[in-house]
Amino acid sequence: MEITRRFVSGLGLATALLMAVPGIARAQDFPTKPVTMIVPYAPGGATDIFARTLTAFMERKWGQPVIVENRPGGNFKIAVSALEGANPDGYTIGTIAPAMSVAYMNMGEELKIGETIAPVAQFWVSNAAYVVNTDVIPVSTMDELIAYMKANPGTAYGTLSAGSINGMIAAHYFKKQGIEAEAIAYQGAAPVAQALLAGEVGLITGADMQAVTTLPRDNPNIVVLGTTAEGQAESAPDVRPVSELGYPELAFTTFGGLATTAGTPDDVKAILAETVREAVADPEFIAGLARLGATATFADTATLEAAFAESDARLSTIISELAAQ
Repeated sequence: MEITRRFVSGLGLATALLMAVPGIARAQDFPTKPVTMIVPYAPGGATDIFARTLTAFMERKWGQPVIVENRPGGNFKIAVSALEGANPDGYTIGTIAPAMSVAYMNMGEELKIGETIAPVAQFWVSNAAYVVNTDVIPVSTMDELIAYMKANPGTAYGTLSAGSINGMIAAHYFKKQGIEAEAIAYQGAAPVAQALLAGEVGLITGADMQAVTTLPRDNPNIVVLGTTAEGQAESAPDVRPVSELGYPELAFTTFGGLATTAGTPDDVKAILAETVREAVADPEFIAGLARLGATATFADTATLEAAFAESDARLSTIISELAAQ
């Protein structure tokens, strides 16, 4: 009887300890209810599809609904505020990418990744490309393109959107080279690709791979000159990166990750990160991202936070120098 009483007493103490530390009990079963995914873009774009591809995997793994809430607008502030203001329990998650930091910089503010938003893990990378319509700009290499633009002031080129990262990097490079060019911003991958096909512009600077995948491969006038990848891009194995063609200033690999509300327990964030790690190894997930020219790639919290710090430092300098010119 004494042994039984001791066992029951010990069991009661263990239960009390678990109840006193709710994070332990929560992490063992997380999630036990629906999770909300905040996406800072309207439905249908690449980032939205990346997020929905991830949530589909999460639902299969967890057996719980993951509800996507699109919160576009306000230079990403609407989505960021929703994530910042949620309960810090891991049941509200969201996607983050360098474009969000840039939007805040352009407003003279800072998106505090790691402070008000807790990064969890990276789950995709994507590169862009420099693409020409040779009916408009008769070149076939990056060297020929730069020479043509120097000899033809006012050359029009298309960018994915106003304030797009690769468009901004291109504008910065052109300014430093003394190239006078006209940037025309389109609203998304499909419009800028159509503008190139129609000859409205002869060049897309830093067209994301979603735009490239919409271009007809059998059109001999559409030439991909180089990708913005730091090394050989998995999404474009037959195209050399601009960094290897003598234009490292134009290289930029964008990326995206999962985040949650600051203050979320570490054990819950660990479950979220492990789920992302498993997702990027899933063939269905990999194929879903590849269809839009992205590569499923895992990086842990520290690596993701460091990537933001590095890109923010570079892009902040570019924004400042463009503003001063």
